[in-house]
Amino acid sequence: MTCQSFVVLLLGVIASFSSVAQVAPSSSAMDSVVPAGSELREERTLNTQAYRLVLSELKHQQTATFGERERRLAGELTRRIYDLPRTLRLAQAWSFFTQAKDDYRVLYECIGVDCGSSHFWANQIFSEPRLVSRDKDQAYQARISDEGRLLTVVYVTMRGGRQPQVVMDELRLDEPFQESVVTVSTVRAALSASAGWLPGVSYDGKALIVAPIVVDTLMNLSAGERARLQLIVHCYEGKTLSETKTCSDQLSKDIASQLPGFQLHSHGALTPAPGASLERAPGVRFLFWPGR
Repeated sequence: MTCQSFVVLLLGVIASFSSVAQVAPSSSAMDSVVPAGSELREERTLNTQAYRLVLSELKHQQTATFGERERRLAGELTRRIYDLPRTLRLAQAWSFFTQAKDDYRVLYECIGVDCGSSHFWANQIFSEPRLVSRDKDQAYQARISDEGRLLTVVYVTMRGGRQPQVVMDELRLDEPFQESVVTVSTVRAALSASAGWLPGVSYDGKALIVAPIVVDTLMNLSAGERARLQLIVHCYEGKTLSETKTCSDQLSKDIASQLPGFQLHSHGALTPAPGASLERAPGVRFLFWPGR
């Protein structure tokens, strides 16, 4: 073999290796949903004992901002931050990461101004100032695998209103994820606000079930508080407003026997669009009117 032939062969081997390296499968299932043309800006893996997981809308108290429901979790965290193609709008970028799947359930999701302050998410939750955007240009979702071992958190923003970007966290938990235990103190803490989601309400696929400790706590409210308390049932199963309202009406009737004497209403708003990924279980919101 001549020297020139050897060089040509060597260059061919290098080219083949480079091609294989570029399409090598990722170690993360999340990478498979990243839009083509995205640029990986940062990737790191570390062990953490206090991953901060937000599971509710934000609350402001004096100078502090925090989630009304938060958890601290331990496990191995893998974080990836991508710059997405500039041609994508927020809704388009969001759809890549929240496509409906059967192997996980959504713990909490918010879009736009419903997420609150983008500065809070970027700086306090992800410690990534470059993620800051206008509050209307953000979306957040936390979901857990069916076996309860893999937590996935996705936060998409539009930097400067033009550059879509995403941070994806995968936390392999040291212990299976469990919902917080409902106690009298947690129920009272929730009811100290003027409005919010009623804790201790579960859905078995057919009906809403209110935990006995929640019923007892509500029954022990003062007469004035009970008179001001409104309970609003939300169902998200319908694909149209009327279907969702009908579902909410039925669930409201189902729990009336569990909560006698309380003012129960049903709501048909916030209906997910067909094919959307808002896999929310029905729930009950409370409202004190006048507020606290």
